[in-house]
Amino acid sequence: MKLYQPCNGTEGDWFISKWCGTCVKEAVSENAQQQCDIVFLSMSYSIGDAEYPKQWVYSDNDEPMCTAYKNRDEYNRERRDKRKKVIASTNDTKTGDLFNEKI
Repeated sequence: MKLYQPCNGTEGDWFISKWCGTCVKEAVSENAQQQCDIVFLSMSYSIGDAEYPKQWVYSDNDEPMCTAYKNRDEYNRERRDKRKKVIASTNDTKTGDLFNEKI
């Protein structure tokens, strides 16, 4: 795949807001344990440098995209659904008694 690099700051802002702004890998606070360094690398290196991020590419439709992207809302929905399945699969026989309910 052909690497993508924004041609100016306006295009860079558009790309970052479209892809990074809703990505689960983008830190939502400065204290986040995991932070994506792709934007930093893309601004620090030229497209021909070995260190330039390989995740920023042109799609088959010739549209810029980030292959590392994972939608934050979808990721959170998957995590909630997974937790619900775990909770539903536990055989809790005592919780109902706390609220005078029969299980």
